[in-house]
Amino acid sequence: MWRDAPPRTAATTLQVYISQLRKLLHAADPEAGRRASLTTRRPGYLLRLTPNQLDLTEFEELHGRGGEAMQRRDYEEAAALERRALALWRGPLLCDTPHGALLGSAAVRLAELRVAALERRACTARWSVNSRSSQATSHCARTYTPT
Repeated sequence: MWRDAPPRTAATTLQVYISQLRKLLHAADPEAGRRASLTTRRPGYLLRLTPNQLDLTEFEELHGRGGEAMQRRDYEEAAALERRALALWRGPLLCDTPHGALLGSAAVRLAELRVAALERRACTARWSVNSRSSQATSHCARTYTPT
């Protein structure tokens, strides 16, 4: 958090941040946000989440199902799934959080997934609306040809 030069009050400040985070988690979801989900564990804290508590997991699942719908040539379903996935996206991942190489690579990977979802949604919309026009779908066919 403070790299190599933590202030004298670092431990107290961190405890205040954790307390505020626990309150936010509880306010957002009293059952899942209960104190037990964020526990004190040496040398710090542990946040316990199930995969279904993360919008990231839901995004990846919807995007994957969109790809499966593309493979079945169900373009309307693929477009709907990609719309639902993209509706979960609220902005750049960790844009206001300093992060190192591990989180940075995750942010890049997820940004690329978002772009793929945007492209797939656009292509499926074109296919479902104008599937007879080879001109309207040529880019999509090269990029997302179902097998």
